[in-house]
Amino acid sequence: MILGENVVFKKMVLAAVAALSLAAVNAEAATILQTKVTGTINNSNEATLPLDSVFTVIARYDSELVSATGQTVLTPLEGITLSLTAGALSFDQNDDIAFPSFPWLTFTDGVLSGFDFTALGGDQVVSLSGGQFIFASNANFAVGELDFANAITTPVGAGAVPEPEQWALLIVGFGAAGAALRRSRKTSVTACLTS
Repeated sequence: MILGENVVFKKMVLAAVAALSLAAVNAEAATILQTKVTGTINNSNEATLPLDSVFTVIARYDSELVSATGQTVLTPLEGITLSLTAGALSFDQNDDIAFPSFPWLTFTDGVLSGFDFTALGGDQVVSLSGGQFIFASNANFAVGELDFANAITTPVGAGAVPEPEQWALLIVGFGAAGAALRRSRKTSVTACLTS
């Protein structure tokens, strides 16, 4: 009976080691953050963007791009998702015509506080400067302000590529787990042969 309890205990230790290794990798991997900011059009002669209509900007970015507390910096968004919806208008970073190659985010005390980009699409120009939204097309225009005070930031996933030290920790964890299993099997076989 003691032998059976010993095997169960070793399997529990093995599972714990593997779980801790996986948890460490997930904890240290960079997190992708999503910030959703809404705003209101406060000056317009554009029919599709009347006064008081709401527009939305969503940015997804690596948490490692967030500036340190106490700093206000512009951070490049290479390969990061940025989308804007305003009335019938819709732009996202996969639209090569509408979006620039390198939009920027501004962080204040580690919190997203502004955008800086200009998007061109045919005769339309859309820009975000800080918290101000501007749309212009021929003689029509619409201007609005983003409400960063009520922006919602949530984590949406972990970074895809663990760091080398995270891989090392993961391999050590699985190696220890495999060694414990192999040892417990040998003990079980020896016990059976001697009984």
